[in-house]
Amino acid sequence: MRHDPIDPARSPGPERPPDAPADARARPRRPTDSTLARRFEWRLDERERRAHTAIAGEENLAAELEEIRAARARLATGTFGTCERCLTQIPLSRLRAWPTARECAACRARVERQAAAGSSR
Repeated sequence: MRHDPIDPARSPGPERPPDAPADARARPRRPTDSTLARRFEWRLDERERRAHTAIAGEENLAAELEEIRAARARLATGTFGTCERCLTQIPLSRLRAWPTARECAACRARVERQAAAGSSR
């Protein structure tokens, strides 16, 4: 019997060669070396992606911790809430949104514009 494209449930499966043993279809197929290699490569790639993500997460946490330490140092010296660039008072709303802010919103925007202009060259 051949494969039934309309009703796959009625298909008996792949035909076996005439010289194949009677139970050839019953035995599960073993994955080929190339299939195993692809699976191994995929798992290795996935583990590398996870490792890079974990490292990036640790770097972000380390940078955030450094910002918190710097903000605490500014608190100790009485400069917390003062823009490091223009020396104006950083609005409380900005400090509530970003407690480790070193610059007022205007100076921060200027720095980001300059960085964007520099990276597009």
